[in-house]
Amino acid sequence: MATKKRSSGKGEERGKVILTVALALVCVLASLLGIYLRGGNPFEEILSFFKDSPGILESGEYKEDCLSVFFLDVGQADSILLRSPEGKFMLIDAAKNDGAPALLRTLKEFGVKELEYLVLTHPHEDHIGGADAVLEQFAVKTVLSPDVGSTSKSWRDVLDAIEKEGCKDLIARPGDTYGFFEGCTFTVLGPYDTDEDLNNCSVVFRLDYGETSFLFTGDAEEREELSILENGGSSFLKADVLKVGHHGSSTSTCEEFLSAVSPRCAVISCGENNEYGHPHRSTLDALEDRGIEILRTDLSGTVMVQSDGKNLTVSKARSSDAAMSGASGAMKTSAAANRERLFQRIFLGSVGFRRKLLSETFLKGA
Repeated sequence: MATKKRSSGKGEERGKVILTVALALVCVLASLLGIYLRGGNPFEEILSFFKDSPGILESGEYKEDCLSVFFLDVGQADSILLRSPEGKFMLIDAAKNDGAPALLRTLKEFGVKELEYLVLTHPHEDHIGGADAVLEQFAVKTVLSPDVGSTSKSWRDVLDAIEKEGCKDLIARPGDTYGFFEGCTFTVLGPYDTDEDLNNCSVVFRLDYGETSFLFTGDAEEREELSILENGGSSFLKADVLKVGHHGSSTSTCEEFLSAVSPRCAVISCGENNEYGHPHRSTLDALEDRGIEILRTDLSGTVMVQSDGKNLTVSKARSSDAAMSGASGAMKTSAAANRERLFQRIFLGSVGFRRKLLSETFLKGA
């Protein structure tokens, strides 16, 4: 009697492989068709994925008719880019010296050609290191900085660049108000005493747009925070978004100051695993105890906060293959990571493709 041979299962496995490949091809073709139908070039978008990119949030992934505030991921340093709905730009601080090349690439990716204001909060290298390069590469209308001196080469380079480019050079004085765009102004709140150490000479100012407000603090520590409270009062400090002073150090964000600001969201700019241990646990505890949403560039990469004048939307994006680093100032690219992200964007069908955003909207009064 004839017996059946034991089935090897190879034919069945081969069929599963063919089915998987077929489904993958369908997904790829569907994604390419989607790009084509929205007016894009499918092949250019795929090829662009293998090029160096500073890991920014593209225009298709945020509302261009809003005020956009980008807390850039520049490592253990500060740099904040503001974009108006009309496409005007302001830059607050400019990362470190070795972070300048990456910063310049990022600004160009955002479409920056001209800056209405370049605010330099104080002459420490991790805040003004790339400022001379910014002044040389972009048309800067006005530089705003504290009335302090420094003998560092970084600060001398900045002063030389300001003189060479011939832009308006203003001293930030408490009470002075400037217009950024229609309906948006910012008011200088400090420093009052410029005989202090440089951190406590930081330019502190509040930016108002409609019913929303942002407080930028540079590296201001408790001494300057209390000075602002004593001289200017607490009413001018209230803000929805706080840029936490001095990278989240325990020397800043004292209880009285934080109570006066009473923010709904706090952003900390610091480098991953930095040597200072920023942000310090005491600062995080103070924010968490008040139920304040905390966003950190060392954990989330570039942080974007948008305002339509009434509501705030907070988004974060971590670039795995091209994050700006204040330590090296170099763009780090992994071809393998690029390929992985390419397939992720094809199979996930994400709309903007460059970055997948995690967003949360903070409604006024919610």
